[in-house]
Amino acid sequence: MMFRKAVTMARINRRMVLSETEIQVVHCTNRCVRRANLCGLDPVTGRDLEHRRQWIRDRLAFLAGLFAIDVLSYAVTGNQFHVILRSRPDVAREWKEDEVAIRWWQLFPQRRTREGDAAEPAEMDLKVLVARSAELRLRLSSVSWFMRCVSEVIARWANAEDQCTGRFWEGRFKSTLLSDNAAVLGGMIFVDLNALQTTETSSVENAPCTGLRERLQDLAAVPPDVNRAKAELLVATGEQSGWLSPMRCQEVNEKISGTCSSGQRRASDWCCADLSLIDYRQLAEWTAACVRSGGAHAVLEYPPRVVRGLQLDPTGWLNLISRFSKRRTCSFPLSTISRTGAPSPVATIAGQFSWTWPARQPG
Repeated sequence: MMFRKAVTMARINRRMVLSETEIQVVHCTNRCVRRANLCGLDPVTGRDLEHRRQWIRDRLAFLAGLFAIDVLSYAVTGNQFHVILRSRPDVAREWKEDEVAIRWWQLFPQRRTREGDAAEPAEMDLKVLVARSAELRLRLSSVSWFMRCVSEVIARWANAEDQCTGRFWEGRFKSTLLSDNAAVLGGMIFVDLNALQTTETSSVENAPCTGLRERLQDLAAVPPDVNRAKAELLVATGEQSGWLSPMRCQEVNEKISGTCSSGQRRASDWCCADLSLIDYRQLAEWTAACVRSGGAHAVLEYPPRVVRGLQLDPTGWLNLISRFSKRRTCSFPLSTISRTGAPSPVATIAGQFSWTWPARQPG
C-alpha cells in the first residue's frame, strides 16, 4: 500500500515561542470540543446559552486586573473565543512581594465567603505566598497561566450547567506570536471581525461580545460637545472597555503611563495601537466590506484615510486578514524562527507601516 508523503509539520513547542522574560503579543484561541455550542442557541438541545458570552467577558476582565498582562481585544463566538494578550513581565517586576501574594490569593483563595468571593487572607496565608513570590511573579505575567485561568473556570461552570463531566475544550489553547506592528493590528482586526462570521449582523458595533463593541459603547456615552482628544481619553477609562488597553497613545493619553495602570482594572496603560478609535473603526469596517466582497481580489475603491495614512498596501493587508485563521495552526521551520524563538507570520507586509509603538515612559 502506498502512502502519500506528509506535508505538514508538527506544531512548534510553545516554550520555544513564548518567553517569560520578554514583552510579547500573542493571539490565543480555544475551541469547545463537544457538539453543544459554547454560547448562543444550541441547535442540538435547543437551549439558549447566550449568557456564557458574558461569563467569558467577565472572566477576562477579572483576570486583566490581576495579571501583568494587557488585553488588547477579544471576541466570543458560538464555539470558541479569541483574545489578543500582551505579556508584561516588566510590570510584574515592579510589584512588591506582598502585592504578588495578594494577587495570587485573589486568583486561588484557600477560603471563600458565602457569596463565593475570596475571603480575607490571614497573615500566615500571605507569608506562605510571599515565600513563593519569585515563582508566582512569573506565573502572573505568563500567557499560559492566564489562558489556564480562563479555560478551567469556564469549563467547570459549563459542565455544572450541562450536568456532565469530561473535557469541555479541544485541548490546550492555540497561540500565534504577533511579532511586529502589522501582525498586532491585523490580529486585533481579525478578532474583532471574527464574530461577524457567526452572526447575522454585518455591523461591527452590533457584533456581540467583542473588544471593539465595548469601546464603541463607551464612545457613544461621551457627550457630543467633548472634543475628539478628550473623548479618546474618556473611552480609555470607560465603564465598559476600561479593562482593555487604551487604543491611542502619545499626546492623546498624555496622563497615561506606559508601565503602571492608573486604576485596578488592567495591568498597565500602554496602548495597543497608535490609532484613534474612529480610524480603527473605519479600518475594521472597510476590511469587513472587502472580505464580504471577495477578499484580497476585491479591494474596494477609495480606501479610508487610515489606510493611506499608514501607507498600507490594501492587497497585502487583506491577504493577511484572510489567512490569519490558517496561521493559528501553521508550522514554521526552525530556520525561520528569530533570535527570540518567534516565527514571523506576516513578512509579506512587514515594514509597510510608518508608525511604531511609542516608547514606554519610566514609572
